[in-house]
Amino acid sequence: MKLSNKETARQAIELLDLRHEPAVELYTKKSMAYMLNHPPFDINSYKNIHAPKFFSAFPDLVHNIENIFEDGDTVVLEIVCTGTHKGTFLGIEATNKQISYRSVVIYKFDDGKISQTRAVYDQMGLLEQIGVVF
Repeated sequence: MKLSNKETARQAIELLDLRHEPAVELYTKKSMAYMLNHPPFDINSYKNIHAPKFFSAFPDLVHNIENIFEDGDTVVLEIVCTGTHKGTFLGIEATNKQISYRSVVIYKFDDGKISQTRAVYDQMGLLEQIGVVF
């Protein structure tokens, strides 16, 4: 039985936490991601570059889905991420501080697979929690 877009979005987040990399089988081959302070990147860059960097800095990171909305081929998730800063992040050495920040992820779907990801997160709040002073 084919999952709904909403169920696939939830599964994508759950597997990201479990595997520490995107579940590429849930994405189209041409899937693109647009995230805060990054040029657009494809699913392979997400798997091989972006996710490993983030999870090496926050190896216990968990995405807690607070709300999920579906409208046609679009799913929006409101997420609270929690974890511990245990590796270098944006040039900042590990502080072992607990972090918690909010994120919004918007998935677009094509025939039941994620074709586009747009994500924003409270980067300033995260940086403040690991000791960066603005």
